[in-house]
Amino acid sequence: CSIYDPHQKNTSYTLHKLRMEDLARTSKNYAIFRLPQIVSHSDNCSTLTNFIYRKISAKESFSVWENAKRNIIDIDDCKKVVFYVVTKMLQNKNNNLEFNAASPNMTSVIDLVNIFEKVLGIAACAETKSIGNSYSIRTDITDDLAKKLTIDFNANYEERIIRKYYGK
Repeated sequence: CSIYDPHQKNTSYTLHKLRMEDLARTSKNYAIFRLPQIVSHSDNCSTLTNFIYRKISAKESFSVWENAKRNIIDIDDCKKVVFYVVTKMLQNKNNNLEFNAASPNMTSVIDLVNIFEKVLGIAACAETKSIGNSYSIRTDITDDLAKKLTIDFNANYEERIIRKYYGK
């Protein structure tokens, strides 16, 4: 979903993603799934949640961008949504689709840090900086599918994910 971030739109990362989308559109049948920050068991220390977890657990200092908001989704919920959509596409044949498999919740990074502090029982050594950004992601299809697939994107969604993957 970085293609929606106006501060990322000209980065090599996002431009590469857009080129891959253009390549997919040259196929007779295609599906483009745009994903936000996926949370799962992962050794990749560069993910947002692994970074926050590692810094808080090690009691290391880090900066938190005050205005930054991000969209996180549990990999299990993402798999449910994508599998459902692909299955329906295969049944209907010749459907082309561009789809945001994202949560309807944009969460401030400060709130994510607070959730980690609560889950881990450790205070973060975080310095807040008055920078960062947020952007919108259309999630109307995912919202509709969440009801069918019993995915609960309620106000505690982010905390449930953090507890699932980082709780003791």
